[in-house]
Amino acid sequence: MKTIFLYLLFIISTSILHAQTPICVQLTEKDGLPDYEIYDLIEDTKGFVWIAANKGLYRYDGKDFLHFNHPNKRGLSVFGLKLDKKGRVWCNTISGQIFYIEKEQMHLFADFQDNINGKLPEFIIDDEKLIVLTEEGIIQLDLKTRKKVVIKDTSIISSMYNAPFFYNDKLHLLHGSNLLSYQQKSFSKLKSFKTLLSSGNYKIIPLELSDNLLFSIYSNQIFFEYYNHNVWSRIPTPKEIEHLQINQLFYHNKEIWMATNKGVYVYELNLNAQFFLKRTLLIGENCTKVLRDKNLNFWISTLDNGIFVLPNLGIAKVNSLEHEIITDFEYFNSNTLLFGTIDGKIGWFDSENLKTTIFSLPSQAKVNKVVFDSYRNLIYISQENKGYVWNIQKNEIYNCPQLSLAKTLLVEQDALIFGTYNKCVKFNFNNFESYSVSKSILNTIPKNNPTLFIFKNATIRNKRTYTAAKNKENEYWISYVDNLFYYSNDSTFKKVKHKNKPVFAVDILTDNDAWVSTFENGLLLLNEDQVKKSYTTDEGLLSNYLGKIQNDSSFLWITTNQGLQKFNKKTNQFSNLLKSDGLETYDYYDMQVIGDYLFLSSRKGVYRVHKQNAFKKNITPDIFFTTVEVNGVNQKIKEKYDLDFEKSSIKISFNITGFQKEAFIDYEYRLTPLNKDWQKTDNGLNVLRYNSLSAGEYALEVRAKHKNGLPSQKKTISLIVHAPFWKKWWFYASLAVAFLLLIGLYNYYRNQKKTREQELTLEKTKVERELLFSQLENLRSQMNPHFIFNALNSIQEYIVTNEKDMASTYLVKFSRLIRMYLDHSRTQDVLLQNEIKALQLYLDLEKDRFEDTLEYDIQIQDNLISQNLYIPSLFIQPYVENAIKHGLLHKPSNRQLIIKFYIHDNLLFCEIFDNGVGRVEALKIKSVRPENHQSFATSANEKRVNLLNRMRQNKIKVFIEDLQDENGQACGTKVIIQIPIKKNESNNN
Repeated sequence: MKTIFLYLLFIISTSILHAQTPICVQLTEKDGLPDYEIYDLIEDTKGFVWIAANKGLYRYDGKDFLHFNHPNKRGLSVFGLKLDKKGRVWCNTISGQIFYIEKEQMHLFADFQDNINGKLPEFIIDDEKLIVLTEEGIIQLDLKTRKKVVIKDTSIISSMYNAPFFYNDKLHLLHGSNLLSYQQKSFSKLKSFKTLLSSGNYKIIPLELSDNLLFSIYSNQIFFEYYNHNVWSRIPTPKEIEHLQINQLFYHNKEIWMATNKGVYVYELNLNAQFFLKRTLLIGENCTKVLRDKNLNFWISTLDNGIFVLPNLGIAKVNSLEHEIITDFEYFNSNTLLFGTIDGKIGWFDSENLKTTIFSLPSQAKVNKVVFDSYRNLIYISQENKGYVWNIQKNEIYNCPQLSLAKTLLVEQDALIFGTYNKCVKFNFNNFESYSVSKSILNTIPKNNPTLFIFKNATIRNKRTYTAAKNKENEYWISYVDNLFYYSNDSTFKKVKHKNKPVFAVDILTDNDAWVSTFENGLLLLNEDQVKKSYTTDEGLLSNYLGKIQNDSSFLWITTNQGLQKFNKKTNQFSNLLKSDGLETYDYYDMQVIGDYLFLSSRKGVYRVHKQNAFKKNITPDIFFTTVEVNGVNQKIKEKYDLDFEKSSIKISFNITGFQKEAFIDYEYRLTPLNKDWQKTDNGLNVLRYNSLSAGEYALEVRAKHKNGLPSQKKTISLIVHAPFWKKWWFYASLAVAFLLLIGLYNYYRNQKKTREQELTLEKTKVERELLFSQLENLRSQMNPHFIFNALNSIQEYIVTNEKDMASTYLVKFSRLIRMYLDHSRTQDVLLQNEIKALQLYLDLEKDRFEDTLEYDIQIQDNLISQNLYIPSLFIQPYVENAIKHGLLHKPSNRQLIIKFYIHDNLLFCEIFDNGVGRVEALKIKSVRPENHQSFATSANEKRVNLLNRMRQNKIKVFIEDLQDENGQACGTKVIIQIPIKKNESNNN
């Protein structure tokens, strides 16, 4: 069993690789790259990258590739990109044509088809002339007049002129094997390379190094000649390139870049004038050109695989760990890092020699934590299902199940803080054997010791634990699932709150105080349990969602979901590294600082970031207008546009140049005077549309702002929207005159019309009022005789029956009632109390007529009489009369009549209830019994209601309800009258 365990534990995979690879991005068809066979690159003054390719000439703005062509161009391929003093790009073709680009067009400048004999003509441009090397000699063409001058060197017989360059303001070139300078119409010989040329097929490439010159000479092999202060010397050819072919030499920052047919080799010249290899790039690729752009990116073109871009030489991938996903880093000593991997491996990394040693644990489970205990020279290893203690002194590993599933491990002088998914405990080291080792060294793979390693422990808190830290004052900060806790050196604890809310810490580091990265509250600086300072996006953080943090003397490294940041604790300034700076990801497992480098581990590999060189100088992007459309028609780009009001729809596009710019640039704009503050376009949109601008003068300002730098200089287009004709002064004057005339005519005719209408209205109102009063008076005059006739019938009956007393009493009551009716008939409205008195007298007469077989009851709401309410005169009595005549008259006994007066919702209600035979039965009786006279009260009152309502805004309403008993038989009639309240006045007209 021991043998099997040892076999599983020490499967060794030790790789000693010395290389690192700078981050490199390849442009492919997915990016729109139109060709993979690239011959040359150049950057113009605006930041566009021009590409000479097999399929033609292209311009790249960081997003799109724009093809340039000419109708008279022979063939597709172009070569030899050059830039003149005006910023124009030049190129040539193998058929002898030379073109330049101006105003977005390709122009043919000259055609040397008859002078080159099928050879690609080399050319160079000075301030005033185009200089072309042909087999006939050196041809100079004036850039303005195109006047042609041919110059020949007669010192040797050769038709081979090539490699032109300017040095010390003089034209230099090769004629045959001689290096010549040309000035004041004469040639001077500087050097002959004849002894180095073993064949007629050779290639010589010059390179200016500050004030010196370097030449690579290829003729079956490579030679280097160095010209230093008028002294020539031979530089030994490095072995790694002695059999390669150099396509270009590039000099930058004391480094010599050699683009070869097998990759790029970067050298420095030491004091002994010998090449020292610093790095290699794209080994195996046939590289044709190296270009460094204004944003400090390096571009490398190839003949087979398109273009590669190196955003940052200060960020590189560690090749020896390219197949490992490291989940935890631990500082071991000044040049060594310990690490654990996602698949159960442990190893150490030599940061100086970039050597890695790795061995596998028995389980392939993820290594959560690797922690070095410098007090006891132990290494603690925690996996998701296992735990180990590595004794460095004995170079043995012990099983320690207590260490499994660690979220955090914090080493103290006498204890170990262990946090896991459900608790935080302290492992005690009392009476534990320690080792005195002056310097910890890792040399060989450790051996397994079957002894079980067990700690004594005490629980701190039963909660899921994430991270912990301790300062020199023995103060602790421990992050749990529910809050961050501070523990003082006397073991008392407090919850840490920020803005009265719990703090959820991701990582904690300590000086005297504690630095805390949080899930969503940015970076906090704590003194004990108090927040001394908080840093969010307002103070310069790229995001408030932080990950790991790492101390680095006076700096703090911070990982966020938007980039990597370096924070200066003294100045409170942030420096940023983004994907545009060479980062491939923002998702990191861990990081450690060692020497001049920060090491980052991620799923994409391990990165080595130079702490100073990785930060490129912040370059302010240049913005420019690309297109202007007015009402859908493209316009020439200019500083000012005059727009008609009816045609003021405008669309303006803008852009910047630069590699990978889109994801890291915000475009801002403002249209003054409408906008005072800068507005950000949506999702990096680089187009603005204004469909209809009102008349006025505007200034459209746009600028670009890199997320890692300052905004660009603004670019401005002036817009003048002319007022429509209806806003011109003369139009307003005409309108004013016309308006005044119209007002005069309108007022005249309106007054005339109003006068006529008023006269007609008064006349009509007078007629209608007289008609209404006449109709009402007529009705009242008809109603009074109607009642008198009924009353006289009763008196006659008393006289016929010889009831003189009854006749006398009845006649007295009747005369009083007639007097009341005569008084009421003189007015339109009467007091309610007077109407009720007349009604009572009328009912007394009817009761006498019915010989006491009629019982009535008038119920009046309290205080109703005292309110001086007015109602139409002789209005209630006809409805009471109908109740008696048509309802109660046909009932032999128990005749009951109830009348109620009350106010509700500012309405006077009068309810008349009788328990007679009902309307249906009354109609039946009427149909079989002939009448001596026609009933008048009902129809007359209906007409009167209609007439009264014609003069009222609030209408009188009358409702009649047929009453039924439990068996559905008619048991009477109920009349409800609603009269809008009218107080303190009467209409006596």
